Formats: sequence, C-alpha cells, structure tokens
Amino acid sequence: MRGLSRSRSRSRSRCLNVHPNTVLYRLRKITGLTGLDATRPTDLPTLHAAITCRTLQKPAETPITP
Repeated sequence: MRGLSRSRSRSRSRCLNVHPNTVLYRLRKITGLTGLDATRPTDLPTLHAAITCRTLQKPAETPITP
C-alpha cells in the first residue's frame, strides 16, 4: 500500500467516525485480501466493482467470514 499521510487518514477517519489507525488497518486488510491497493487510482475501479458485486449478492448465499 502506498503511503497514506496521517492528515489524510485523520480526515477520512472523521468522516467514517472511526480512529485513524482503523482506517489504515482496514486499507491494509483490503490490500492483503485482494492484492489491490485502495490508495492506487488504477485499482479503484476493480475494488468498486468487487464491492458492488458483493453488495448485490444475497447474504445467505455467501456469508462474510473474518
């Protein structure tokens, strides 16, 4: 994951109402699970499509596991 400055993570955390470290943790988790970097503009369309597909699926068919 490319660098996400502390000030940017703070501003995003305020929008999401979470701690700044939570934002950084979740971005690293996304990168680890998908191999895509949520801070890289070229990866964003693929991540958006994956999230959209997941949202459209019925929850009972594909449970989310930690």
